Amino acid sequence: MGNNATGGFALSGKLKACGFHPMALSDSQLLGIARNLNYKIVNVRCYGDSLTTGNDVATSESYPAQLQALFDASGSSGYYTYNFGVGGTGTPEIYDRLSQAVSSSEYASNNILTDFGLPVQGELVPSDPGRLNVAVIDGIGNDLYYGASVSQALANYAALVKTHALNNELVITGTVLPRGAAAGFPSPGGVTQTQFNANASAVNAILRANPGQQYGTAIADDALIMNDPTNGTYFNQGDQVHLTIAGYGVMASNRQSIILGWN
Repeated sequence: MGNNATGGFALSGKLKACGFHPMALSDSQLLGIARNLNYKIVNVRCYGDSLTTGNDVATSESYPAQLQALFDASGSSGYYTYNFGVGGTGTPEIYDRLSQAVSSSEYASNNILTDFGLPVQGELVPSDPGRLNVAVIDGIGNDLYYGASVSQALANYAALVKTHALNNELVITGTVLPRGAAAGFPSPGGVTQTQFNANASAVNAILRANPGQQYGTAIADDALIMNDPTNGTYFNQGDQVHLTIAGYGVMASNRQSIILGWN
């Protein structure tokens, strides 16, 4: 996206070359982002399934924890990362939980900020207009795994994104990672590995080809890099779904690049 003549705000031109696809925002949205950036406080809320929780690695090695560490190591102050991943969930469950108080014990127990001694309560809803609020959402993969069609999974996700957009949050969408034979196929939804990976590719193609607010503000194209579940560098070979420390590091780095590109 180029410079916006009215808002005077631009997303980094390097994002697309790195596999990130900035979405089109209106002038008023860009102006709102620019105003929030003046405060230099950025809340990054990571919602999703076990890939967000960080299955198969230590809490400090999950992608939200690695994302916070990247912010800290870069000298970027004012960034606060929250982990609201709940294993096994898809976008409908995430949507339902967002209708509840996010200071509930379920979310608080998954909040990595407790490890850093930072506050948990009262930080998340409603969004603070004095901060830049970013929602990072992953979970479309479980929708597909449990039997949702490509169109239904995208409709579920668009509804989830809308709740965040109405809450004045920028949304980063992660592309769907492939799954290997060890992931447990056919799935409980009767989906074969071939069907799952074909549907994941179809969802990713739509996300990449149809920039628009309905699918979020920007796409973190994890599947561009992690496209082979038999690659033990990135995928845990015990289940070929969850990631290694390096794999979660890719997720963290992708999201940091987008967020710093906004600042």
